[in-house]
Amino acid sequence: MGVEGYYWDHPRLKDYLKRIPEGNFLFKAKEKGKSMFILISGVVELVADVEGKEFAIFFVEPGQFLGEQAIISERPFVRMFGARAKSNLNALELDWTIAQTLYREDPKLFCDMLMGIFGVAAERLFRANRMVRLLRSSNNVERLASLIIYFATYVSRETPEGKVVVLPKTAIRYYLDMPEYEVTACLEELARRKVLMPLGEDAYRIPDEDKLIAEVPSLADNMPTIPVI
Repeated sequence: MGVEGYYWDHPRLKDYLKRIPEGNFLFKAKEKGKSMFILISGVVELVADVEGKEFAIFFVEPGQFLGEQAIISERPFVRMFGARAKSNLNALELDWTIAQTLYREDPKLFCDMLMGIFGVAAERLFRANRMVRLLRSSNNVERLASLIIYFATYVSRETPEGKVVVLPKTAIRYYLDMPEYEVTACLEELARRKVLMPLGEDAYRIPDEDKLIAEVPSLADNMPTIPVI
């Protein structure tokens, strides 16, 4: 998977291209950041570090930015999440000094990059606001179904049989205060009702999102849940 566009073909950027093998970290959570990455091809998983435990919480695809603070401020910043190559990657790595050079020598390119960053930032804010709305329910089963729909909306692959989404249990448990057995029980029950079809390696197919949503009330009434504190 890759993206073609103005940045990737520009000769001023070819010296900053990095090839990162699958499994390697671009950076880790809580590190001091001094550079940003523009993902050209491959998939990155965001990794949260909570009390020494790693949680893979989201996926970043080509065209997205990571660590964009690096080109708008000279001061180092603390990385909130780690970023690990889910596949072999091609990415541009830029820092403050490079950004200032581009600003002086190629302001059109620099302006286009900033517009791209603003666009990505606006989309992330929209997603964050939607996440807040979806997770307002006090019922964990309803919250889990909302989280599945959220991932299906933003990081899924369309197929003739429905959307395919990768949803690691670590991601679910990062966003929701649910014990692992409860997550497993809910996913298995959704699979039994054929509204969520397991494909292996944390991948699921959603044949019909409306049917999934319709099943939630009865599922919530019949599954044991732990109150959200």
